[in-house]
Amino acid sequence: MNVSVVIPAYNAAPFLSRAVESALQHDEVKEVLLIEDGSKDATLDMCEQLVQAHSRVKLLRHPKGVNMGAGASRNLGIKNATQDYISFLDADDYYTNIRFQKEKEVFKNNPDADGVYGAIGVEYLDAVGAQAWEAKGLDGKSLTTVNKYIPSKHLFEYISGIENPNGYEGYFSIDGLTIKRTAIIKSKLEFNISLRLHQDTVFMWQASYYFKLYTGEFEVPVAVRGVHSENRFIHKSRLNTTRSKQYKVLRDWGIQEALDTQVVYRFHLRFFRNYLRSKNRWKRPIFYTKLLIDDTFTRRLFGKKQIKLVKKLTFNE
Repeated sequence: MNVSVVIPAYNAAPFLSRAVESALQHDEVKEVLLIEDGSKDATLDMCEQLVQAHSRVKLLRHPKGVNMGAGASRNLGIKNATQDYISFLDADDYYTNIRFQKEKEVFKNNPDADGVYGAIGVEYLDAVGAQAWEAKGLDGKSLTTVNKYIPSKHLFEYISGIENPNGYEGYFSIDGLTIKRTAIIKSKLEFNISLRLHQDTVFMWQASYYFKLYTGEFEVPVAVRGVHSENRFIHKSRLNTTRSKQYKVLRDWGIQEALDTQVVYRFHLRFFRNYLRSKNRWKRPIFYTKLLIDDTFTRRLFGKKQIKLVKKLTFNE
């Protein structure tokens, strides 16, 4: 099993060395692609040092060294990857010593598998990060993963909220995903560069639709997420705005792919809910009703007779 590890690096100088070395500990990793994303700190210097120190580490940058975001950086990494499998790692996170153990087993026993996902642990890097993480209802021992094996044909239905007949819980994260390079190339799937946040979530949801993704290790972490004060999820004031953009992208993608109407429906409701909250208009029913009725997408997708149902279900989301 030969793996290319893609690491977008933006203002990550304090963490980058640990991330790279955690990948290099695995013989399966034949190359680590660092995509330096126009950092304002010493990240570029650190990348160059790591390239000099390790023959498996390669450095990539965007034209003129501009900042393009994590999505564009991961796309650049995918484009330049040379190995059969691609894995991802955020620069402030790291792999554990069992990162590819389960993946090798799953790929060997399931030739039809396009990808495998595993559990992510959490490490607090400062008090602000710890407080913000626990405010999400999680703790330092929480794993980011599904709670049991999910057949690949049910994965998209579950994470998109359409159907959950077997009591699945949790989700999966980009650090725990290993995917066949040929599958990505064939599907032409890319990270959405219009999203500075949640583009990894959108990618994984779309991957669960396009690919056969198998559950790997879900009881112990294959990677660890570093939670600290610079994490973007901490900025709650922006969260509704960024989530509304996320679900709008998913909604429009669902229309383009002619997904089941109920899937598009849920994406649209989530977009609308977060959009209204981002405008501080969630508690203004008169404005909400007018905006909903005037929304041409709602009328076109569901028809006038279902406007009241859309309103009711959106409030219950």
